[in-house]
Amino acid sequence: MDIAITDKEKSQKELTITVPADTWGKEMESVIAHFGAQMKVDGFRKGKIPKDVVMREIGKDAIVAEAAERAIKKAYARAIKEKDVKAIAQPTISIAKLAEGNDLVFTATVAVLPKITLAKDYKKKIAKENAKRAKEKVAVDDKRVEEAMEKIAQQYAENVHVDRPARKGDVAIIDFIVEVDGAVIDGGTGKNHPLVIGSGAFIPGFEDAIVGMVTGEKKTIKLTFPKDYHAKDLAGKEATFTITLNRVEERIVPEIDDAFAQKVHPQSKTVNDLKKHICQNLEAEEKNEKKQKHREALAEILAQNVEGDIPEQLVDNELARMEEQFTQQLAQSGAKLDDVLKQIGKTKEELLKEWRPQAQKRAKIGLALDYIAETENIAPDKKKVEEEMQKMLALYGGDEEAKKKVDLAHLHNYAKAMLQQEAVFDYLEGIKS
Repeated sequence: MDIAITDKEKSQKELTITVPADTWGKEMESVIAHFGAQMKVDGFRKGKIPKDVVMREIGKDAIVAEAAERAIKKAYARAIKEKDVKAIAQPTISIAKLAEGNDLVFTATVAVLPKITLAKDYKKKIAKENAKRAKEKVAVDDKRVEEAMEKIAQQYAENVHVDRPARKGDVAIIDFIVEVDGAVIDGGTGKNHPLVIGSGAFIPGFEDAIVGMVTGEKKTIKLTFPKDYHAKDLAGKEATFTITLNRVEERIVPEIDDAFAQKVHPQSKTVNDLKKHICQNLEAEEKNEKKQKHREALAEILAQNVEGDIPEQLVDNELARMEEQFTQQLAQSGAKLDDVLKQIGKTKEELLKEWRPQAQKRAKIGLALDYIAETENIAPDKKKVEEEMQKMLALYGGDEEAKKKVDLAHLHNYAKAMLQQEAVFDYLEGIKS
């Protein structure tokens, strides 16, 4: 197979590929066999239909087209691998020569990863940011520890049914109906909905209206949605709320003592032991948060110091990843993209347009990290890549069938890319003036 490559503008390459007649001729035989195995022709057993009959029934042009498509797909995949062409999109194929018994010649024009560099002084800027972050200290005061303990106690609170008027802090079990202009709004009904009075889960005024209500009581109130309400079609509008209180439960928060400490953290024998444990966790969280912010600042510096053109296709790919990640996050909370778009009053195209600058930045950062890995000869250890793959596979537990379906090559590339990025950031964090 002959492969000629021509560099084109806008980070594109044109591959002219010649597939020998005998090679793609085998695809012709494969296609004929494929169709022949499925055809039913009077006078012939299934799977025993002669080649000329298959050609006549299917049509020579259709068979040649199918064979050429298969040959081109295989030849292109082999070509970009042999020539190490880092394609970032599907190619545009143009057939230059196609005739049975002759070589197949076609061109594939494809967008590739661009060659970029970083500004010569980027390391000075990185070193300056590192020096700035080195001065920051991780410190957790007693107030934060006490607040954390109180939150934990709230999590261990028990709800006890009480026969009295509802108070702030109680859990009210309610039915509700929300109407605007005489019509029930989307999601404007609820049955036996648990609501902590004072939590701010509903718009201002709603929870206050429940205070003083007794079990079985029904109340109708009018409230106005805030002007900055997330659902723009409701923002600033007056609504009628019909509330029925079905049950009142008082939250009994446990006392923070040694017994509570042992219940929350078995390794703690006293409240002071629990405080130390919580303090250590808070310090670790703050350290990780500062590290994440530091890396975000380093990534911002890289994005600002990339020199070179960024192909739109690369930005489009990043946008697609952002959309996929956002959709998955919504799915985890039971929400859908279309519903969110309706709430914020935007189309998907408008949302993606807003995201485009961020996608451009992410594309630049990715290119910069790859550039540094190449120029500084940074690569993860093969053994660590294998270990990371095993950790990922372990997430499937004992589901052997699911493990068999995993694309190991893709998983390997993902693990390698993740560890390489981590190694590059470690390198950047070590740059000093």
